[in-house]
Amino acid sequence: MRLLLIVVFLTSFLGLKSQLSNDIFRVQPAQPSTKWGATFEGLQFLKNNEYFNNINPGVTLFGFQAKGLLHYKLSKDATFSTGLLLQKDFGDAGFLTKAIPLFNFRIENKKWLYNLGNIQPNIQHNLIEPMLNYENLFTQPVEMGVQAKRKTAKMNYDIWLEWKQKLNENTSKQEILVLGQSLENALFHIGSVTLSNPLYLTIFHQGGQALNTNRPIATRINSAAGLRLKIQDTAFLLESFLLNSFDNSNTPTQPYTNGWASMTNLRFRIKKHHQIALTWWYANEFTSTLGNTMFSNVNLKNPYSNNGVRRLAMLRYVYSKPILGSKLWIDFRFEPYYDLDYKKLEFSNGLYFRYVSTLDIKVPRSLGSF
Repeated sequence: MRLLLIVVFLTSFLGLKSQLSNDIFRVQPAQPSTKWGATFEGLQFLKNNEYFNNINPGVTLFGFQAKGLLHYKLSKDATFSTGLLLQKDFGDAGFLTKAIPLFNFRIENKKWLYNLGNIQPNIQHNLIEPMLNYENLFTQPVEMGVQAKRKTAKMNYDIWLEWKQKLNENTSKQEILVLGQSLENALFHIGSVTLSNPLYLTIFHQGGQALNTNRPIATRINSAAGLRLKIQDTAFLLESFLLNSFDNSNTPTQPYTNGWASMTNLRFRIKKHHQIALTWWYANEFTSTLGNTMFSNVNLKNPYSNNGVRRLAMLRYVYSKPILGSKLWIDFRFEPYYDLDYKKLEFSNGLYFRYVSTLDIKVPRSLGSF
């Protein structure tokens, strides 16, 4: 009841998706309207994390990413696509940092969308950052597996299985897979005001019965449930989440096996292309294998770097503007946060340019059915 009163109070005075809108990364090139077609995505990224703590050490991500796909429409509802993702991290001595072949079979059936092969990855899952780090756009830009999505006026649903790494007996590599589910269901919708109930789940598994090694099998589960109030025609958003982390591994390799956290975000627009987001984060022995390490109580790469309780107050500013319609975007971010336990102020900043385009290819009749 108290939460509902707060929501009503803020709505009445301010006239008012998670934390930041991230429109620059969500916009996808349109599907070609012809039987043959092509799409292209280019991303220049600079993400500078000026962090000086052992749980979430600072890092700079600076480079360029290009993704090209050739599409062939098999039928009205089925499309096969193949292409290549290239990435160059500046300062990397190699010619290319990543060169990943892409294969996708896409099926649309009424309000369902199915992806086989390359699925819609990272930020397209609409998870909050403690559960899925949006820096995966630059560090893990491709996800391979199967996915089913459904979008209606009242519901946005995504379930997927990502196969991150296959088992390899020769090199003793374990299999790594991720099962995820994202659901946002509208509780009520009046005019442009919507109150919804997001429910999120991720399961990370690393193992493999065929390997005769002493490497531990890991199964880590993260879940979140919340309330989200937003106004469709503005950038106003108020949301609050409760999160849980559970390590179901036979032999846990990190200090916390069962933790929880709470997160509250308030986002609003100060001018047409300027947004402010305020975040309060409290975590007790919370861990997330896939989320932004900033929100974790332990550094999974170095479990000795941990803190049982974390309290963060964050302020984020975003300037995001489409240029040339929705084909070219520019985005600047400044994201300071204050750690109330370490009494430390740290920040990150980012600058992004993203280009998307679609090309319809008309094949001459002389080439037959193609």
